Amino acid sequence: MQDAPETVTKAAKPEVKPDDAFMATMRKRYERAIDRERTNREKAREDLNFKVGNQWPTAIVAEREANNRPILTFNKMLGFVRQVTGDVRQNKPAIRVRPVGEGSDKQTAEIFSGLIRNIENQSFAQYIYAVGADNATSCGQGAWRIVTDYTDDDAFLQDIRLKPIQNALSVVWDPDSVELDKSDARFCFVYSTLPTEEFKATYPEASEQPFDKIDNVTDYYGDWYTEDTVRIAEYWVKVPVTKTIAQLNDGRVICLDDYADEQKLAEKIGGAAIVTQRKVKTHKVMMHTVSGAEELEDPAEWAGKHIPIIHVMGEETWVDEKRVTYGLIRYAKDAQRAYNYARSTSIEVTGLQPKAQWLLSTAMIEGYETYWQNSGNTNYPYLPYHADPNLPSQTPRREHPPQPAAGLIAEAQLASDDMKATTGIYDASLGSKSNETSGVAITARKQEGDVSTFVYIDNLALAIAYTGRQLIDLIPKIYDTKRILRVLHDDGTDEEIVVNQSIMDGQGNSRTLHRPEGKFYDLTLGKYDVTVEAGPSFSSRRQEASTGIVELMKVMPQAAPLLGTRLAQLQDWPKATEIAEELERLLPPEMKKPEVGPDGQPVQPPPPPPPPELVKAQAEIEAAQQKAQFEQQKAMAELEQRRMIAEQEMQLAQQQAVANFTLKKQQAQAEMELEQWKAEQSAQLEVYKANVSAELKRQSQMPRETEGGEGGEAGMGSFKSDQGLSAVGMGLQAIAQAMSRPKQIVLGPDGLPTGIE
Repeated sequence: MQDAPETVTKAAKPEVKPDDAFMATMRKRYERAIDRERTNREKAREDLNFKVGNQWPTAIVAEREANNRPILTFNKMLGFVRQVTGDVRQNKPAIRVRPVGEGSDKQTAEIFSGLIRNIENQSFAQYIYAVGADNATSCGQGAWRIVTDYTDDDAFLQDIRLKPIQNALSVVWDPDSVELDKSDARFCFVYSTLPTEEFKATYPEASEQPFDKIDNVTDYYGDWYTEDTVRIAEYWVKVPVTKTIAQLNDGRVICLDDYADEQKLAEKIGGAAIVTQRKVKTHKVMMHTVSGAEELEDPAEWAGKHIPIIHVMGEETWVDEKRVTYGLIRYAKDAQRAYNYARSTSIEVTGLQPKAQWLLSTAMIEGYETYWQNSGNTNYPYLPYHADPNLPSQTPRREHPPQPAAGLIAEAQLASDDMKATTGIYDASLGSKSNETSGVAITARKQEGDVSTFVYIDNLALAIAYTGRQLIDLIPKIYDTKRILRVLHDDGTDEEIVVNQSIMDGQGNSRTLHRPEGKFYDLTLGKYDVTVEAGPSFSSRRQEASTGIVELMKVMPQAAPLLGTRLAQLQDWPKATEIAEELERLLPPEMKKPEVGPDGQPVQPPPPPPPPELVKAQAEIEAAQQKAQFEQQKAMAELEQRRMIAEQEMQLAQQQAVANFTLKKQQAQAEMELEQWKAEQSAQLEVYKANVSAELKRQSQMPRETEGGEGGEAGMGSFKSDQGLSAVGMGLQAIAQAMSRPKQIVLGPDGLPTGIE
């Protein structure tokens, strides 16, 4: 489906009814945007036509065709544009997500980066970015878009994708926008054209006429309607709204207006509590599908807060209050036209050389006219003629053919140089042979060209960064339920993660995991921003590094093995990485880059195997060492055994001496105790004797009764006296027996004395 040009044949305008306020505002915005950018759009269209080879003015083409003159085109502009976009295709700027606010973390930022890389990979973003960069470089403006689509025909989950916009002029922006990425634009149109029959089939309920006539409008409707086509447009507009936002105690910020149902709000916040809330003035993004007359479909609200159309700027300059946009081709067209004219004229003159005129008389060719008339087209071996009687000395001769003017050749060369100077791209950048002889000079000239065109790479990086910010805003809103997503890492590997996983807290409430726990992530928490890695000519910098390494190898040959691996890594060869790894293995250990283990510490490489002779000698040395060590261990064992025997004998002797000493000591103590006992018994015996003597004396002084007397006090006294003497006598006898009994020393289990028996 081709987009209609801005200028079309105006159709007859039917009598129609007035439009409502919405359509009137839409038309007014579109007309104002077209009028403000009309000059830029017309020149951009001319640049695109110039790029594809339409490089001759219409009037000159008609004139030269009428005179059968050549109209040749030597399109050098295409090579200049490809030189800029080629860097984009080789090395696209990469989006990096970084945490910037409370509640964000590096791990989740890496997940965002991986999700964006996967979206780019699934969308073939390399091609999409190249199309946008190509249009921006060619005519000053390019574009692509962000869309959402269902994962499958029978699914309700959606995925985020990027889509190209081939026709950069089909996008009409708010003319009051001043940001290069159009982030401040209030509205945007993206139009396309349909054949009238297709329009009626697609929108059968649309009005019979594609638009209504409005008074005081002259040229506006020609953009929307012809007899054969109808223009329809996506009308993206930011609508001001007031929302109530709330901050939860876990750091999240949610919009309460999105959860009118209390149950859905409770499911969203889980076990968290609302800390504070406030009203903010913001906007929502609406998309309307319109024709010039009416709205064709129900309006749809976009999930994100940005208009999902990405603008790629070429170059931009403001003159007073007017914006001037242009690309690489704009100011090189005159030089290209001059080159085409000079080369066409030079080739025309060269083509006329075989048709140089013959100077002769009619009498010379009489009868041979056919030969001479066809001599310019047929290569005859000879041409017959008659001698002219009036000019007997004259023969037919050919006029010198015209030679290309030296000025034409010089003009073509000057025009070619003017194109290089205008674009800033020289022979070194184009890969052509130039007057530079050294590698340093070639690299310097190539870098000069890269710097001249870096504005296009930089503006592309700005557009890609804006794409990343939109994706960061959109991802949590589209991927807002528990699902498995694929992330793509820097090294090309991928993995699956679970997002928005809910768990039960201690109170039995469901809440969403806000921090990575295992492979679970909450994409709604925290604030993140993007950076884009870009620079002038990725390929040139790689080539510059290669040249520098080669020069370094010349002055430091000893470092050639190490530098060779680095040189291989910088090359664009197939399997350059594998070649570099093989060269790395051939390096001596001291030159190899140390490996880093999981703990971050360098891993020491294994030593190289020794030669066989060294292994044999080392084995013999080890055997001798083992034998000597065995003999030494045997001698030491014997010595240790003798030492232990001697030590045991010494201990036994010491124990015997201690036992003898103890025995003698205890025997002496027992004998001393025996003597002490004997003394105690002797003392006791003396006491008994004294008591007996006292008792006998006492009894001798008492009156005795007669033998035949009857009982009474006197008789009882005599009985007691006899009884006492008998007891004393028995005690004395027992003591005497004890003292006279043999004594024995009692020994314990260890053989030592323990007492006297």
